[in-house]
Amino acid sequence: MRAFAAALARPDGAPALFNDGTVDAPRLELPAPPQGLAVLHDSGFAVAREGPLWLAFRFGRPAPDFLPPHAHADGLSIQLWWDGSPVLVDPGSYTYEPGPDRNWFRGTRAHSTLAVDGRDQFELWGAFRSGPFPEVRLRYARDGVLEASLRRGRIRHVRRVEWDGAAVVVRDRVEGKGRHRLESRLVWAPGSTPPAVEVFGAEALVSEPGWVSPRFGERTGTTTGVLRVTAELPAELGFRIALGRDH
Repeated sequence: MRAFAAALARPDGAPALFNDGTVDAPRLELPAPPQGLAVLHDSGFAVAREGPLWLAFRFGRPAPDFLPPHAHADGLSIQLWWDGSPVLVDPGSYTYEPGPDRNWFRGTRAHSTLAVDGRDQFELWGAFRSGPFPEVRLRYARDGVLEASLRRGRIRHVRRVEWDGAAVVVRDRVEGKGRHRLESRLVWAPGSTPPAVEVFGAEALVSEPGWVSPRFGERTGTTTGVLRVTAELPAELGFRIALGRDH
């Protein structure tokens, strides 16, 4: 567990805030985090540490079947830091009280992942219950590349994340039939200047307001980049995030 906590720690030492979590979690004496790509198969997380890059990718189930209350609909979401500063962040958890705030922070559209037809990846039942989870699988992982898929019903989302030097590329392929509205989001760190982003598969990255809550009961406004397109499936879209000065 200490090795797991070290692998998932952000560059500032706080835990990556997947699912319900807070940066005020007790700080533990942990071993040095592994460098390069760490793939945590049992829990469904991958973390890349390469020079100034820190990238976390969720490729597993939202929660264990025996403990679904803290699940967020954030499959295939990413978190990203560069040179010790946050770039893409998890929204965190604002409240445990039932209602729209609890639902929003648990929902798919609060995270840096893709939503189909405005729906969450699974149904949110009250503050601590969940409908059936989607099928999420890691397709492969190697230095510089991660790819995983999420299936809900007859629609499958395949996400490929690549990094090389000071650029991160995210490619989404949505498979199925019919015409659907696809929305891929980037949750920028509050107070930061978003880096240059090149998009493909859609006209532009639209800026919209969002929320981040690294501590329970506190929330901060932020900016969310949204790549939105309505298309016949299969469809592809994505973006390239330039992090360094030379990109």
